[in-house]
Amino acid sequence: MITKILLLLLLSCPFLSNAEAALQAVGKTRFSVLWFDIYDATLFSEDGRHQSNQAPLKLSLDYRRDILAKHLLEETRKQWKTVPGINEQRRQFWLKELEKIWPDISEGDRLSFILHTDDRGEFLLFEQSLGIIESPGFARAFINIWIGPNSQYPRQAKKLIGES
Repeated sequence: MITKILLLLLLSCPFLSNAEAALQAVGKTRFSVLWFDIYDATLFSEDGRHQSNQAPLKLSLDYRRDILAKHLLEETRKQWKTVPGINEQRRQFWLKELEKIWPDISEGDRLSFILHTDDRGEFLLFEQSLGIIESPGFARAFINIWIGPNSQYPRQAKKLIGES
């Protein structure tokens, strides 16, 4: 009986728990403001290549300075305002969900985001899950801050998706 329960638990683990170890780097970039380095970003996929609308994807941000969670939320709010098709109500809902799970960041922390599907994304601090947000379009809208066609940082986006 215990063996069956353990087997069921193992089989019910999220898809990426095993596949995540096999993800390969697609591209990498450093994000800086003026002369301040903020983070190094790396995008991962199953085959080390980027294709439109693919999943799973993992974006890891290795922070080079301390950042309060409220500043991360404010920057995310600003970025989403530039993305067509995200209404204010949806944006506010997503920001409240993020507020529940995002910690303050310390220099040296790695905050990662796994896009499981367009509607389901998971945040990790180092490799420890902080939480999953499931909402129509959320995960794609979040990762598109970095790699989408309307990214405010097109040079970094190209590096992340392996085009530069």
